[in-house]
This record gives sequence, C-alpha cells and structure tokens, in this order.
Amino acid sequence: MPSSTMRPKRSQMLRDLFSGLLISIAPLIHNLLNDKRLFAENQELVISLAVVVVASVIQQVIPAALLTWILWWGFRQLGRRTLFARCALSGFCLAVCGSVALRDSDPPSAAFYFHATFAAQLPQAAGDIRVYPMTPAGANVWFYFTTTHPELEQLCREMGMPALKPIVNKSGESFAGWCPVPRGWPDYRCWEHLRVSWIRFGETGCEHYLIADVTGRCYVYKDPLASKTDAELRGDYSK
Repeated sequence: MPSSTMRPKRSQMLRDLFSGLLISIAPLIHNLLNDKRLFAENQELVISLAVVVVASVIQQVIPAALLTWILWWGFRQLGRRTLFARCALSGFCLAVCGSVALRDSDPPSAAFYFHATFAAQLPQAAGDIRVYPMTPAGANVWFYFTTTHPELEQLCREMGMPALKPIVNKSGESFAGWCPVPRGWPDYRCWEHLRVSWIRFGETGCEHYLIADVTGRCYVYKDPLASKTDAELRGDYSK
C-alpha cells in the first residue's frame, strides 16, 4: 500500500519539475533563436553561442526558475498543482511559438549586425562575408566581403565617409589605419591598387575604416579606441 501511494506523488513531482523546467528555460530558447550575434558568417559563432547561453542562464533562467518555484509553492498550498503544470506547459508553448515567429519575421543575419554596427546597409551584392569578432560591446568589429565598385562608393556615402582614395605607398605614415586582420583572412596590406576611406567620431574617438582593392575585395573595420575624443584633444579629460 505505501508503494502505491508513493508512485502518484513521485509522478506528480516529476511532472511539476518538468513543467517548471520548461517554462524556466523559455528565455534561453528565445535568445538562442533570436540573438542577433548568432548567424553563419560569425567567425566566432561557438564563442558567441557560449556567451549567449551563460548570460541567459545567469540573467534570465535562474530568476525565472526562482519565480516558477514561488508560483509552484503557491499553487501547492492551494492544492492546485495540476493547474500549475498545465499553466506552465501552456506558457512554455506560447513563448516558444512567439520566439519562432519572431525569428521567422526577423532572423539574425550579417546584414542586420552590419547595420547595427555601422548604421549603413551591407551591399546587396556582398559575397564571401566574414565577421569577426562578436564582442558584447560591438568593439573592434571586422567585416570582410566582396562587392562591386558602385556599391562600395554607395557604402562610403551611407557611412558618411569621403570617397575612396588610393594609397600611393604602403608605409605606416601614409595611412594611420593599418591594423592586423584576423588570422587566416586575406591580408589587405598585400593588395594591389589599395583604396581607403575613414571617418572619425569626435564625441567618442571611434573611427570607421573602409579598405578595398580593384577586384572588389573590401574590409570595413570599427576601432572604438582609435583616437582621442574632441574633449580630450581640448585637454578636458573629465568625461
């Protein structure tokens, strides 16, 4: 007789635990489906994936689990544990359906991340797209792609840059934006007929560079600490 009474209690506890676990991990599933850093062109996709999982667990899953436990305790005191399980499962299904619908309407992509980083549209003809790295603050972002010359000129205009100009010599003095590219990527310092353009933002000291050659190969680079801000140049370091 005791064993028969233990089975329903054990099955009920497992049901409560399962339903509570599902509703608690709903935020993690949402972030895995919709985080804008998780796209195929990300050269550090595994690292970005790990960051999303860890951040989601700490910031959302653990608080959600604590809240779920409090709700479960309340339903238990009212003798409505079955209702709790049904509500938790229904909430999980609705949350996942919403996350899938959002991903379907606005999936993560290199084009979205490019626009978020540089406030410009990634050229429609862009091919062989690579993005590196994917830091949480969006710092030191490298984009490599190939495109047409008209789209490069259009991109310069969208980014507020002057027209591309050729580098006569490749000394460090002729172009202050020299920076090693990510490992395994084409080295633009070896390209022929190199052309560059750049823009500096005085409020932050951030600089954007666009580097291309005659074949349409292109680098777009964000350096958030390239120079001093306008305030620092005036001798004001209070900001």
